[in-house]
Amino acid sequence: QEVLNTSLAVAHRQQADVDPVLVENMSCLCVHDQPAQTMASTVRVVRSLLQICSDYLIEQVVPPQSWTEVGNKFSLEVLCQDEILVEVQKFWFGRLPSSLAYKMLGDALLKHDNQQGIQRLLIIYLCLIENLRCSQLVTPLYLYRWTEGRVMLLEKLLETDVLHVCKDLSLDMYNFYHRPHMVQPWTYDMQPELELYHDLDRVRLTSREEALVEDLLSRGSHLLVLKLHTVCTDQMLGIVSQTCLCLAVLDVSFARNVTDSGIAILCRSGASFTKTIQQIQLEGTSTTSQGIHLLLENCRNLVNIESSMMEEFLYNMQAFLSESSTFDTTIATGTRNSYKLKHLSLCIRKYSDVSPSIIELVSQIFNNLEEIQIHFVHPKQVHSLKFLKNLHNLQSLMVGVVSLEFIQPGLESIGRNLVTFRYVFYGGESGQINISLIQQNCRNLQTLSVSGNCLVSDHSFSQQRNELFPHLTDLHINTHSFIPFPIWSGLLSQCSSLSQVDLTSCQGLTDTSLAQILASHPHSLAKLVKLSIRGGHRGDVALTEKSVAMINTRCCLLTQLGDCLTWSLYASSPTVDALWEREDGTRGLR
Repeated sequence: QEVLNTSLAVAHRQQADVDPVLVENMSCLCVHDQPAQTMASTVRVVRSLLQICSDYLIEQVVPPQSWTEVGNKFSLEVLCQDEILVEVQKFWFGRLPSSLAYKMLGDALLKHDNQQGIQRLLIIYLCLIENLRCSQLVTPLYLYRWTEGRVMLLEKLLETDVLHVCKDLSLDMYNFYHRPHMVQPWTYDMQPELELYHDLDRVRLTSREEALVEDLLSRGSHLLVLKLHTVCTDQMLGIVSQTCLCLAVLDVSFARNVTDSGIAILCRSGASFTKTIQQIQLEGTSTTSQGIHLLLENCRNLVNIESSMMEEFLYNMQAFLSESSTFDTTIATGTRNSYKLKHLSLCIRKYSDVSPSIIELVSQIFNNLEEIQIHFVHPKQVHSLKFLKNLHNLQSLMVGVVSLEFIQPGLESIGRNLVTFRYVFYGGESGQINISLIQQNCRNLQTLSVSGNCLVSDHSFSQQRNELFPHLTDLHINTHSFIPFPIWSGLLSQCSSLSQVDLTSCQGLTDTSLAQILASHPHSLAKLVKLSIRGGHRGDVALTEKSVAMINTRCCLLTQLGDCLTWSLYASSPTVDALWEREDGTRGLR
């Protein structure tokens, strides 16, 4: 109570000091007729009482000396004093209200989850975790190098009943884990047959910590989402299959000790896992195409599998179906024999002249797909992309390293259904991307992202009477060359629903051209929340303080503007000096 009273007193003092202060804020820039006099309006910005208390109490946490100087030897007296310090802080902070404790934990995770602050963050976790009743729990990332810290946190979690109400558990402290004091396999030569064993042992926990993690998993009966990177094993999956009876999302990415045997345990007959699981991420594990097949055959509600083995599974299916009549039967019976996957990510690295092609196969056995990402297609397989037209439920499409002409047949058929289209293409003889082709076939897009060498368009692109993309909210264009004037001006003026815009250097973009667009199209950019126009060097973007004022006047919802380091702003401008903010790693105004 004394700690809380002190923080409240400090909060009241700070609030009293802040009230009369007029804080300049980017989101309230005012427009003046004279560019030189463009200045920010002033508004009262007062932190909430909860925020002030949280900030003050976080700074009062004192990590023990033995924690901050890991590796040094300390006397028994110092270790005892450190233990007393930890227990005292646990006692006082354990009395905080749950709302303040939850706020402190979130703020501390953002501020101190780094190499310098991890000791202080662990104290806060140990002090507050017992009083929290939250459905989502995330462990600090930077505990991955501190074995004793992870053990202390695991023991504290096991002492409390926090898992009784937790539905989303992310053990991020294992994301970059490797066994301490073990030589990395890439630092010296070893026999090939020993390399795999050494790598598996490198990411295996010590017996004590592994037992604690297994005990923790055995208490996750209410978990819907579980994330356990790197250190998960087949044995842990066996525990998950027995205790996590309502698990919907499982992420064991980069866990080299997860194999097909672990997948077989999850998919055994009668296991609740097969009925509840909807998403599973297996990237970087030791599973093979056989494990993918087990999941698809047994988990009928599965909508997403993230694994590089998906490509190998498709090649195996292709070889099997090319030698049987099963594929013809699948086509004849429509969706009856297809899987329920809705999200698929793959690369087509190999060339095969057998039928069906990989894309045709995908369109038949995964005909419920709503999202597909094709990161690479073998040059001799690009013509098979025409079978994208058979994915009638597709809403999101991402294609990379393929000329747009090979995607056009698919877009002509399914383009009207797409709400998201992402396209990356830096190759080809000309390297040109015709955005008119996208606009003609995909007018219902809400998100459009294009990256490549250069954009081109038909002459009529910016002269249309109707909106180019009536529902477009997110626009991202990244090109090596300047974005042509007809393209960027047409998009900004004839897409009235835009809320986020991210562009590289634009041809002819100046204060004058921007003013003309805003004047001739009263509704353009009115819903904009975030705007980023990036150049390569300082001054590349020919926009000055006059444009900042015009944008702020038109975009009343604007919260972020950048990349102002490459704009033509005066270094001594009162508008910029007063409003420049570098928080969150931004390079602009907020």
